[in-house]
Amino acid sequence: MKKKLLPFIIIALVSSAINAQTVFQKVYPNIYKGTSIQQTTDGGYIIAGGYNAYLLKLNSSGNTMWNKTYGDSSYIFNSVQQTADGGYIAAGSSDYSYSSNSDVYLVRTNSTGDTLWTKYYGGTSGDYANSVKQTPDGGFIVAGYTNSFGANGDVYLIKTDANGNILWTKTIGSIGSSSYNSYANDLQNTFDGGYILTGMAHYPSMYGGYDETMSIIKLNSFGDTLWTRGISESFGMDYPIGKSICETSDSGIVILGFPEYYTPGGKAYIIKLNANGDTLWTKSFIILTSNQTEFNSIKQTSDGGFIIAGSGGSAGGSPKKVYLIKTDSNGDTLWTKSYVESYSGPSKIYDVEQTNDGGYIIIGNTSSFGGGMYLIKTDSAGNTTCDQTNGCGLNFYNTYLQIYSGATLGSGGTVSNTLTIIGTLDTTYTNPCLPVPGICMVTVDSATQKNMVIWEKNIDTTFVNSYNIYRETTTSGVYAKIGNVPNSSLSTFIDYASNPPQKANRYEITTVDLHGIESYTKSAAHKTIHLSVNLGNPPQINLIWDNYEGFNFGTYRIWRGNSNSMYLIDSIQSTLTSYTDQAPPAGDSLYFIEVLHPGGCTPTKNAYTSTISNIVNKNNPSGITENLAVTIFLLYPNPFNISTTIYLKNDNQHKQFYFILYDLCGRAVQTIELKNETTILSKGNLKNGMYFYKIFNDSGILKTGKLIVQYM
Repeated sequence: MKKKLLPFIIIALVSSAINAQTVFQKVYPNIYKGTSIQQTTDGGYIIAGGYNAYLLKLNSSGNTMWNKTYGDSSYIFNSVQQTADGGYIAAGSSDYSYSSNSDVYLVRTNSTGDTLWTKYYGGTSGDYANSVKQTPDGGFIVAGYTNSFGANGDVYLIKTDANGNILWTKTIGSIGSSSYNSYANDLQNTFDGGYILTGMAHYPSMYGGYDETMSIIKLNSFGDTLWTRGISESFGMDYPIGKSICETSDSGIVILGFPEYYTPGGKAYIIKLNANGDTLWTKSFIILTSNQTEFNSIKQTSDGGFIIAGSGGSAGGSPKKVYLIKTDSNGDTLWTKSYVESYSGPSKIYDVEQTNDGGYIIIGNTSSFGGGMYLIKTDSAGNTTCDQTNGCGLNFYNTYLQIYSGATLGSGGTVSNTLTIIGTLDTTYTNPCLPVPGICMVTVDSATQKNMVIWEKNIDTTFVNSYNIYRETTTSGVYAKIGNVPNSSLSTFIDYASNPPQKANRYEITTVDLHGIESYTKSAAHKTIHLSVNLGNPPQINLIWDNYEGFNFGTYRIWRGNSNSMYLIDSIQSTLTSYTDQAPPAGDSLYFIEVLHPGGCTPTKNAYTSTISNIVNKNNPSGITENLAVTIFLLYPNPFNISTTIYLKNDNQHKQFYFILYDLCGRAVQTIELKNETTILSKGNLKNGMYFYKIFNDSGILKTGKLIVQYM
């Protein structure tokens, strides 16, 4: 078979490290699914799947080393294993639909994926392989299904030498009847040189007729059957099939299975047998009673427990949530994790393996993110994370399982419906892969004299719907949500409930995805500058302020002035938070502190270069504004094209007012003394866009608002 280079397009959802354990998530949109994965001797991974019967070799960080296909779009690999010489053996089918034209397909490669030989096995009807293992003699054992040999569809075993030449074949049918299909889903070598396999067969029912069963078969090294076991639907399982099997360190056997027909509420099962096939214990679990449960892989872990991977969570159709379950050696659940919920179709996991660093590697497919093969690497606790430069829309939360444990499954046995709840239902869904842009700065808005939070959309906003704004409460480190800003809006937020003359505030932000689920983490906190003044030895004025928190800077800039203009009077190092103005001019009563941002902030299209404190009037340091006794204020039209009219009727004629217009960067672009009730503001050199205005006198601010210069 001619090899074809597959041009991969990979959506890398995660690449990070937690406690020296590599974690990542990746989606391969042009690959349908991954069916089998194994960690290789170099610490990387080999993945098999379809369609096109592909092999994908990754390094330990999940980066592609090579990828090759070994068939056309109808071919699929269901199993892969690294061979003793560093190469690979992969088995599957020449027709993924398992039609009558399908053959068992076996390919051996060298360490770089170059084909050493290709073999087809089967007859005139449909045949396929689900599992392949290298045997101690250097050959291979293949397990699957045949409709060409045996009775009416049987388990198909093929033993080959190192070159793929057949040494023997076996077919194993249902017990007591040749009218029903049987097949093998998984096969493993055993310590005694034989084999164990699991799949589906039909055994005589205690009620008459035949039951579909989860079958377990023990073979010797020549493929002769030593014993068989069938876990029947008559004892509480609806059309059960064995999906995964492993020999345990105590020479026992553990089998994972679930109902063949995905009935909502159908349970998955773990069954522990001893070496003779006697049942030691059984466990069953379900992902919520109204949902489906499909688990495909179980492996023993280094601590003697088990790791189980699969999917569930859909009340109709195929399961849509990916799950990872860790148990102890008795099958009791230690923790569960869920990583993705697909809204457009199924997400399934086909294989899991513990990795050398104590984590887990999981392979399957998903309908999310455009669909494709889905790869997850976790740490030892099942945690994974996302590269914050990518939005991946994952739901990540601890779920709860309903765990049923009961009598031994066997003749006359029943499954107890005693319910054990593991954990509690976490109804707060968070999304660890949704990027958080981080606050650029918080400042006191010059137009409103309220705190303003500014961030930049320097992330992939494909999956972002909006941003939540949080302010620290009276309890240190505890934040409360105070607002939400749509992604389509300017990335600024004015906290109208803030009181900058009274105190500083800390803020954090999060992102919210298209499904309304919030990011797993918040941004780093930023805190405003709070300035206060007191009188020193006349005419000295003492300034004291809180340190700004959020970005690194080297200098505080000190501004002084009056309602007509403010000017820089000094700069001091950022380690100091106090200053004495020795001889302020008599006409200057206003102060504020400024910090220049090292790179400036651009919330989509408008630049902010610095953060400022509250403005303090030395004559009114409390910031309390007196009643200005103004009866009428009008600004019309707003928006305007050529000019607008400012109308101000002032009952206290001795008080003079000023109108200042600020651009979005906080710079004053027009200052007008309001001498008459009616004043005309002309567009002049003003650019089209939005501005802020403020009307005030020495006693305080009368009015603030927005003014729009209309686009022509």
